[in-house]
Amino acid sequence: MHPALRHAILQPWRTGNGVVFDGTNDFMARGANLTGIANSAQGICSCWVRINGGDAAQQLIFQSNTAGLFDIYRNSSNKFYLKLFSAGYASGLTVPTTTSYTTSPTWRHLLFSWDTDFAAASRVAHMYINDVSDKGTADNDYGVAFSVTYADETNWSVGASQDTGADKANMDMAELWFLSGVFLDFSLVENRRKFITQLGKPADLGGFGENPLGTRPLVYFKGPADAFNVNRGTGGNFTVTGTLDNGATSPSGP
Repeated sequence: MHPALRHAILQPWRTGNGVVFDGTNDFMARGANLTGIANSAQGICSCWVRINGGDAAQQLIFQSNTAGLFDIYRNSSNKFYLKLFSAGYASGLTVPTTTSYTTSPTWRHLLFSWDTDFAAASRVAHMYINDVSDKGTADNDYGVAFSVTYADETNWSVGASQDTGADKANMDMAELWFLSGVFLDFSLVENRRKFITQLGKPADLGGFGENPLGTRPLVYFKGPADAFNVNRGTGGNFTVTGTLDNGATSPSGP
């Protein structure tokens, strides 16, 4: 076990500790595909973010890099986006939030689930920001039923786009959780409570992210900063470029 992760488990950090991506130097990359990931039409992603700057500039939160078939980011209109594609972009789904989200000390909880095993206009995608549905009209929704072709990917990143580190995130992040091959209907409040409490705080996801579904996800990153890149999920650790720092605030509160 990674020493930093052992330290974090033996001396638990408060749930939802924020980790700073400074918008200049900081991001993380896997350098390979996620271990054990398979092509799938379904998935769930949960993350807390606190935007510190860079309004009207695209900022990457979480992305599969090589083929670019999976993206979660905030675009230049300050809307959060979920993008999903099949191999060769033969089928795709790109969904924004309705609301634009700008620099603020407020923590936002992003909660997405999807099922693309349907033709365009019949696909299912949920986008909840701070426990409220904020799904906009799809920018791109085309093609037949499809699976995201994760097997084509050879790298993943958090906090910047592609291996060059473009579109750096200028935000604090906490509790990044991702699992493909599963779907939850987040219109049901009991499913949202697996990730966000009734008080709008981070739910306890377990030491290895196992609490929501009873199994470890592919990705689960949480603070403190010196262990954020150590994946508590099953997909493998990431490498940090720059230096991650602990945030001054937490979505769990002081």
